[in-house]
Amino acid sequence: MEKFKRIILSRRTVVLVISIIVLILLGSRDYLTKQWQQFELNREFVCPESQTPDKAEAYLYKFTEFYMSNYPNMTFQDFLSRRMQLLVSNNCSTTLQNLANDNNDALPDQNSVNELKNAPYDKSTNPTLKELPAYLSK
Repeated sequence: MEKFKRIILSRRTVVLVISIIVLILLGSRDYLTKQWQQFELNREFVCPESQTPDKAEAYLYKFTEFYMSNYPNMTFQDFLSRRMQLLVSNNCSTTLQNLANDNNDALPDQNSVNELKNAPYDKSTNPTLKELPAYLSK
């Protein structure tokens, strides 16, 4: 009888553990889906100067749409740092040079990305992606 109780108890324990694991996996499914989509988005990235303007614009739209849909509370500054990180890590020298020329700055590099990420937060000049359309319409 004692052995039978242990077997039942151990089966209940296994079922409980499996149930907990399933719940954890279901709860993290959205997170894992977002991470996979972000990985795919980064994997699809091609420097803008290496593709047609239509394809570059389509990717930028997809990139922007992904972050606006999945991270509406991300600040515009963080969004820009993610975009710049892709440009720097893929050595998109023409696009980076154009950015530098537009801003009369030095060529953006990893230090520029880090500075952008760590810049002080100012809500008046750094809206969240959710607030961005209203901010731009001012």
